[in-house]
This record gives sequence, C-alpha cells and structure tokens, in this order.
Amino acid sequence: MDRELERRVEILEEEVRSLKQELSQLKRGTDETSYEPSQIKSTVSQLKKTIFEQPMMTIERNESAPTLEKEQPPAKPERSLEETITWALPKVFMVILVLGVLWGLKLVSEYGYLSDGVKILLAYALSIGLMVLPYVLEKKQKSSPAVIISLYGGAFMIGILTTAAGAILYEIIGLYTALVIAILYIIYGIVISYYRANEVLTIFVIFTSLLLPYLLEYMDFSELLIIQFVVILFAVIQFVIVKHSQQIALYVTTAFTLLSALGLWGLSEQVDMYFAVGILFIVAIFLYSWWTLYDTESKWKATHEGLLFSYNVFVLLLLWVVINQHVLDTVIYLIMLTIFAVKAVVAYREQRPQVVDVAVTVAFLSLTFTLFTFSLSYEIDVLLHGLIAFVGMTLALRLRATIMKVTYSFAFFVVTMMTMAMSDVDPFFTLSHLSLVMLLLYLIVIYMYVKQPKHNLTRFEVWMEKAHVVDILPVVITVYFISYLINLDYAYMSTVGNVPYVAFMALALLLVASFFMPEKWMGRFFVIALVFGNLMAVMVVLLTGYYYETVWQLNFLTRGVYVAVLISVLADFYSSGRIYKRWEGALANKIERLMNAGIVLFIVLIMSVFSLLYNSSLVDYAVAVTGNTMTIFAVASVTLMLGAKRSWRDVKIMGFVLLGIGIFKLIFFDLSALDLLVRSALFIVIGGVGLLLSNRLLRK
Repeated sequence: MDRELERRVEILEEEVRSLKQELSQLKRGTDETSYEPSQIKSTVSQLKKTIFEQPMMTIERNESAPTLEKEQPPAKPERSLEETITWALPKVFMVILVLGVLWGLKLVSEYGYLSDGVKILLAYALSIGLMVLPYVLEKKQKSSPAVIISLYGGAFMIGILTTAAGAILYEIIGLYTALVIAILYIIYGIVISYYRANEVLTIFVIFTSLLLPYLLEYMDFSELLIIQFVVILFAVIQFVIVKHSQQIALYVTTAFTLLSALGLWGLSEQVDMYFAVGILFIVAIFLYSWWTLYDTESKWKATHEGLLFSYNVFVLLLLWVVINQHVLDTVIYLIMLTIFAVKAVVAYREQRPQVVDVAVTVAFLSLTFTLFTFSLSYEIDVLLHGLIAFVGMTLALRLRATIMKVTYSFAFFVVTMMTMAMSDVDPFFTLSHLSLVMLLLYLIVIYMYVKQPKHNLTRFEVWMEKAHVVDILPVVITVYFISYLINLDYAYMSTVGNVPYVAFMALALLLVASFFMPEKWMGRFFVIALVFGNLMAVMVVLLTGYYYETVWQLNFLTRGVYVAVLISVLADFYSSGRIYKRWEGALANKIERLMNAGIVLFIVLIMSVFSLLYNSSLVDYAVAVTGNTMTIFAVASVTLMLGAKRSWRDVKIMGFVLLGIGIFKLIFFDLSALDLLVRSALFIVIGGVGLLLSNRLLRK
C-alpha cells in the first residue's frame, strides 16, 4: 500500500511541475490570458482527488492499464575499473601463492629436507585444506565471494598439478591411481564451477583439466581414447557454460580444447582420422552452445557473429594441418559443409539473417577446401589464402563487426603483401598470376561494399569516417593496380632501364578519367594522389632519358601521352572548362601559377621529345636544336596572347621571360651549333613571328 501511495505522489508532483512550466511559458509569450495561483491550487486539488480517490484496483500491475508502466527488473550494475581489478586480485594472488608453494617444495627437495612422498602428501594436504577453508569461511560469512572462488580454484589446481608430478616426475603414484585421482579432481572442479557460477573458475577448470590427456598420452593410451576424453570433457563443461550463460568461457574453453587436440595430435603417431573426427565433434558442441547463448538483442551481437566465423575458419585451417590423407580430408570437409549447411537452414527458419550469412560463408569455404583437396600446390595455397581473407573481410563488413573488421583488415593486408612478394606475372597464364589479379578484384569489391549507404553508424564506423579511411581506399586500389602494371611492364615490355612506360601511361590516363568520375566514388585524396604520382612519373621519364636497348616507341609514346594530357588540362583551365569548374574553389586563386608551371613543364617535355628523336637517329642535330628554339618562341608567343586576353599579369610575365630565354639561346647557343642556311631560315622565321606578335600586343 505504501508503495502505491508513493507512486501516486510522484505522478502528482510530475503534473504540478508540468503546470508550472506551462504557466511560465504563457506569461512570457502573451499577457492576454493570466492564471491566478488560486486556479493552480484548484487544479492541483482536482488532481489529488483524481489520484487518491480512484479505486486501488487501477494501480495494480496490469499490462492493459494505459497509465502505469510495467515494472522492469533492476538492471545489473556495471562494475567500475577499480571494482573489476579488486575482484580479479584474489585470483591473481592465488596463482602466485600456488607457484610459491610449488617452488618452495622444490627448494626443500633440493636441500634434502623432505622426501618426494612427503612433498606429495603435503601438497595434497594443502589442496584439501583449500577445499575446506572456503566452505568454513562461507558458513561463517567471513570472506568475500571472490576470495572463496579463488580458494576453490587453488585447491583444484594444486590437486591436478600434484597428481601429475607424483605420477610423471617422481613416479611415486601409480599411473592408474593418478588417473583416478585426476578424474576425481576434474569432477570436483566441474561441480564447483556449476554451483559457484563463476566464469573465470570455469575457464580455469577446463584449462587445468586439459592436462589429463597428456597423462593419458604418457600412459600410452590409444589415441581414440584420448580424443574421446577431450570431447567428453568439453561436452560436460558446456552444462556449466549454458547454465550460467558464460559466453566468454565458451570461446576460451573452445580455443583451449582445439589447441589441446592439436598438441596431442603432434605427440601421437598422427592417427589423423581420430583427431579429425574429434575436432568435428568439438565444432558441433561449440555450435550448439553458441546457438543456445546467442541473443539477437545483445549489443555484442556482431562480435559474437564475427567470433563464430573466425573460430570455424580456424577449424578449417586446423583440419588442413591435421589431415594428411587425401581421401579423409575430402570426407571431413564435406562433413563440415553439411554441418554449416544445416546451420544455415536452421538459422533461416529462425529468421536470423546474420547467422545465415556466417553459416553460408563457412559452408562455402568448406566447399573451397574440399575442391582444393584434389590437387594441392603452392600456387593454390596462395590463391586460397587470398580468398579466405577476402571472404572474412566482406563478411565482417556485412555483419558490421568491429573486431572482425580490424582483424581481417590486417589479415588481408598481410596476405596481399605475401602474395605480391611470392607471386609472379610470368608466365602469364598461371595460378600465381591469377592470385595477383584476384587481389585487385577483391579490393574493388570491398570498396564498393564499403561505399554502400548505412544507417545508425556504429562508433567504429563514425571513427572511420572521421579518419577518412574510406577516402584512402581508392588510393590504395590505385597503388596496387599501378604496382601490378609495373610487374607486367618489367616482365613483358620495358625490360631495360627499369622504366615502366606502360604503367606511367596508365597513370596519366587514370588522371584524365578522374576528372570525369563522380566525386563520391573517388574520395577526397584520389585526384591529389594521382597528380602527385604523375609528377613523379614525369620526373622519372625525364631523368632516365633514352636507352638504346629498350623499345624507343614506348618512350616516345609515354612523353606524347603526357604532352597531350598537359595540353588538355591547360586548355580546360584557360577556358574555365569542366575540370576548372569542378575545383573552382581550390583553383581560383592559383590559376596563374598553375598555368605557368604547366607551360614550363610543356616546354621541357617537348625538348625531351626532340632529344629522344635525335638519340633515336630519326632527326639530325640541327633539327633538334631548331625545334627546341622554335618551341620556346612559339610557347612564349601563345603565353603572351593568352595572358593579354585574360588579363593574367603573371602569365604575361612568364611569356616575356620565355622570350628572353629564347633570344638568349638563339644568340649564344644556336649560332655556333647551326650552319649558315639553317641559321638564316631560323632567324627569318623567328623574326617574322616576333614582329607579328609585337604588332598584336601593341594593338591591344
């Protein structure tokens, strides 16, 4: 009754506050209507009657009642960092205590104070004491739950380690006796984990219990019995994990169990079938527990889906290591394919699309592994690694799983670097070459997937946008594409001088294409990166000059492509064309400087073309010298006219500078280099053109 009364008072106070807010707003907005305090009091009294005089039945918890909300269970308070550390300290100190006891017993043994049997008895006594102590402390309520759990775990660990030491190191306990004692301790650990419901204790129990299979290996038990024990132990611990919804324990214990199976396989005579089938059972048990604990409303849903995929990819690779029989590996991968096909069907019926994506992807990878079991080679391995990294990356993007994105981005980067280092494009029709081509296609598909519109961005996706990661991807794709073309160039075209002419021409054409591409697909840095890359390419082309052993046509064509691109860009800037209008805000204040830089670069490129023609014995020396001089005067004339027409002062100054350079070259270099006939014709042409230009400028 008191609780219901408190609820009514809270509702009344809320209504009074809303009335006061409305009154203050009305006083500020208009004076046409005024409310007296007496009116407020009468309204409050009416609310009191409505709230306190209504029947009690209306305030009972009833889902159909519109005025009262259903009670929600109190949220579990989250621990602060300090509380988490405080909770973990007893476990850390228990491990330290156990290690100290073990080293102390070893030290006592080395000094000869205690025999091996006495040490083992003391260790068992300590283990039993640690079992009894937390029970007594809990009854008397004189200790915290964290310390009690640590004591239970310490008793288990000391018992298992003591049993292993007594049977294997000191050989004072019979092997079968040790086996029985170890099994009793494992049963004790599982029971304690079940009733104490502590995730760390569960992880600790499974980790320590997995030492027993190594005792079985030491006792020369059959591999079949050993892997059976591992599977049964993993299955039993699932009762604890599922009972208490210990998802972290599920992942950790699964990892420990798989690694233990791999280690036991390495110690055994490598009976592949037993361990492969055992791993399949572990996978099936893991899938059942994962499905049982999967929560579609959890904020960590994407993380769990990503871990489901990663764990099963690890299993596929683990089976690849374990199985060395060509018939068995095909059968095992077909079983994996069947398991995840069934998983996909079940998830589809339960309307869990993300799980369907994961299951179908793992099934596809299982099919891929199945196909590759028929004919294995190094090139296939490289191709397979790229495919796995790509599939993992695309699934991470689809699930929008942050941790999965980071891990598979790193994996994809590593695989890309390894593939580029280990694969070759020569011969052309090989799997090694195909792996390089597929990586380029993977990058394009990933970028197209990233560019798809998304709603309700996660924190990681917001950070990626702020860091311009998506804008960097086109640059990365271009760098990879150009590096691939360079490999092709070195293998088939530009074999001398280390100048990849074909790659440079492709880089120039990419720059032209970028001027017409939609900005949303290019990113912020694509054009800037291409401009910088082309400038570097031009410098390389100009500095490397001419090589007699290479195909001179490629050298000439590369320079011609850059001349054509440069003329097109300068013409667009001058006429305020499409390129200029697209980046008008950035180019408006720099247009004259850009024009001058382009003009100088154009002259240098034309002079390099004449030099190439002369070195190729296509023209004689007089033609090359004359062509360079006439180029300078022609460009100077055009520059002066363009500057005058657009009232570009800096461009006009550049024209005058070029005229001065041309006259200087004509007098001090060309006179001595040319014979009288050529000299006369050159001077006549330049003089006539100069007069026409002067007349044109004076008229303006």
